[in-house]
Amino acid sequence: MHRLSSLYLEMDRCDDLIKLGDKGYNYVRNVLRLKVGEQIVVYTKKSKGMYKIKNINKKSIEIERENEILYKKPEYEFVVIQSAMKREYLDFVIEKYGELGATKVIIVKTDNSVVKIENKTLERLKKLMINGAMQADYDYLPEIEYHDSIKNLNVNTKDKICFYEKENKKVFLDRISKSVSIFIGPEGGFNDDDISILNEKGFRFLSPINGILKAETAGVLFAGMIKSLIDCGRYV
Repeated sequence: MHRLSSLYLEMDRCDDLIKLGDKGYNYVRNVLRLKVGEQIVVYTKKSKGMYKIKNINKKSIEIERENEILYKKPEYEFVVIQSAMKREYLDFVIEKYGELGATKVIIVKTDNSVVKIENKTLERLKKLMINGAMQADYDYLPEIEYHDSIKNLNVNTKDKICFYEKENKKVFLDRISKSVSIFIGPEGGFNDDDISILNEKGFRFLSPINGILKAETAGVLFAGMIKSLIDCGRYV
């Protein structure tokens, strides 16, 4: 079945009739190349809706709503905590976390993080994460936030997992809680202070595979592992 094109608009709900100008116009007309009568899915802050292209003018496009679905909270809570890293790697994994069903992504600066996240960077990452969620066609959009210190991290999920390559005992993860957070470390790995703080915050440390992975590889692998367990209902 052909997957419909989608668009995110910074508005609360799906209006009956929306007039697209500037970037929205260019995206629908020149990137998606949609024509009058064709459909597009519009995501907003609180809902998504099916729209039909009604009119295409020289500087604007009118789209008319056919239906609307209010976002519903998933039955699970899946938080991904990602150490800040270089732009090209961070952009990649944040979009994948949206695609892999994370309900929240927290970016945090650890001792070995090589960058600090500014507000405009966080806005760009939010758009990428939303793009990932739209690709997967979820009935919700994930949240994103940034903390400039691991000490300020406050996660209240029932299960807290830190994937740590120096954990000697290999453990196969075959069941998880419905409320779970995972921590993916920085490019330079965790230092002793990071591990001590995470231990105090109730994280358990796992290393399910051999080898030292790149941070962006580990992020996609372990987030995918958790999503698979969630979708298969492998709960404790």
